[in-house]
Amino acid sequence: MDNITLKDALIKSLEMEKAGFAFYMDTAKKTSNKGTAAIFKALAEDENRHIDAIKKYSDSASKNLNLPELSSAMPKHKDIKERVIFGKELFRILSASVSGADQLKAYEAAMTLEIEGYNFYKKAYNSIGDKNVKDLYKF
Repeated sequence: MDNITLKDALIKSLEMEKAGFAFYMDTAKKTSNKGTAAIFKALAEDENRHIDAIKKYSDSASKNLNLPELSSAMPKHKDIKERVIFGKELFRILSASVSGADQLKAYEAAMTLEIEGYNFYKKAYNSIGDKNVKDLYKF
């Protein structure tokens, strides 16, 4: 496996997170199902948090400063289940959300984005030695 530099990892990560954010927001706007829209909006919020964190790492790296700890670059927030489900059973909400072929395709596309992101983050984690950057690629 080829190693990647910190700069290249941060650039690629930012591109991936921005693409994910755009996809999730677009999907949320296009669906008429409120449950599906809530799920994709929550995913977009997560991507936006990741974008902000990556920008903080990039800014520090470009200024040759110590890289931030993840807790300061990306503060904790409620779990996605708490932000989307509002106390209802996850299975029931998701079952109701997937009411058409287009929505199922959207979920499949989202899974593809997340798997590609996971694989890239795993590669970045294994390539970069800085502990704080490793923490970024564990989220």
